[in-house]
Amino acid sequence: VRRGLVTKVTNELRLGQALRQSSSSRRNNRESSRAARAALPSATQMRKSSSSQGNGNGRGGTALNTSSSKSAKRIYILGVGNVGKLFAQSLADIPDRPLITLLFHRPELASIWKEKGETIELVTNGISKKQGGYEIEVLKTQPDGSHQGIKDMIDCLITTTKAIHVVSALSAIKARLSRDSAILFTQNGMGIVEKVNEELFPNAEDRPNYMLGIVSHGVYSQHLFSSVHAGRGTISLGPVPRNPGPTGGAEDMPPPSRYILQAVLRSPALAAAEVSPTEIVLLQLEKLVANAVINPLTAIFDCKNGQLLGNPHIADLMRLLLSEISLVIRSLPEMRGIPGTEARFSRERLEEVVVGVADKTAENISSMLQDVRARRETEVGYINGYIVKRGEEVGVDCAVNRKVLLMVKERTQISDAQISDIFWVSVWPPAGMVFPPADLVGPPVAHERA
Repeated sequence: VRRGLVTKVTNELRLGQALRQSSSSRRNNRESSRAARAALPSATQMRKSSSSQGNGNGRGGTALNTSSSKSAKRIYILGVGNVGKLFAQSLADIPDRPLITLLFHRPELASIWKEKGETIELVTNGISKKQGGYEIEVLKTQPDGSHQGIKDMIDCLITTTKAIHVVSALSAIKARLSRDSAILFTQNGMGIVEKVNEELFPNAEDRPNYMLGIVSHGVYSQHLFSSVHAGRGTISLGPVPRNPGPTGGAEDMPPPSRYILQAVLRSPALAAAEVSPTEIVLLQLEKLVANAVINPLTAIFDCKNGQLLGNPHIADLMRLLLSEISLVIRSLPEMRGIPGTEARFSRERLEEVVVGVADKTAENISSMLQDVRARRETEVGYINGYIVKRGEEVGVDCAVNRKVLLMVKERTQISDAQISDIFWVSVWPPAGMVFPPADLVGPPVAHERA
């Protein structure tokens, strides 16, 4: 009997405790629900917010999703050429990878993408690696210039299209870019950012945040979604300041810029490093010099990069190009006050840079020669054309660069035996300049005149 009474009392105590816990839990749940309802916007507030977005985007009330929560960790890649494929596969291979969306401008690319297994292939040292897990988006232009299917704002964008296509490519997504967006430009040549500002974002207060990427990797295409990573290089990354003056590092960047920077830095395959705004411009100029000599000359002489070396006729022509380029760069107003620019951009040092690049990439076929052979428009206007334009601004006549620019545009190809007739007689020396130029190393080999 005593055991029965003890058991009964014990059970009643346990039941009472359970009831008290249950009551406390219900009270907590009710309080949590009230707090959650207070934190949520009312239906009226949500309708007002949706209406406000729709009226402000110039799209007849179609609301853009401006919430960063959906796109903060998504990187859009505009351009699926060689550099685009390198970025896409390398970023997809890092731990805690970002979401990656490939932007297609032509509807047929979506069909080819599906046929190729919805993967990007990169061949390195003869080993093929295919990577999937991407999202794609086809940008469909409507007759009124708007774009169908647009929902999300773009926070993080890497543009890898050729320089000549950047403005038209960005115009298709201009409405999805805001002052808070970040764009990484990776093109050859210079003057691209200025063109984008002039045509798409003339108001400095509204334009996105810009970064520059100087890419030295060697990549060539096998087919639309397959490339060969032929030469491992590096990528230098640096911000383009919104306003003149000193700027800080990654900690001072807006979050989308910092996210792109950190994602690229985490990829071993890209071998990227962050540099200052001043240094990124100097590196961009150095790459411009190499491109302004190697690319057009390989296109004119229809040869691989390494075949420019060891030929005294071509060597003299290279030095004349470099004499003009060196003088233009050292005369630029933005170079004033930067220590070491006279030595860094002397003709002698630039010759070392160009010869070093040509030797390292001796077996490569330059992108400009590939474009000439395929009868595509080249980037020469943003390379030698930029040199000629800046030369005019600082009072330097770039006769040799101008001739090279014209020859590439007209797809004129010659042999080294024709250099004397085309350049020494018709182009060089410009009026008032001593012939041969004082900084030309060694006696000119192919300068004889009839």
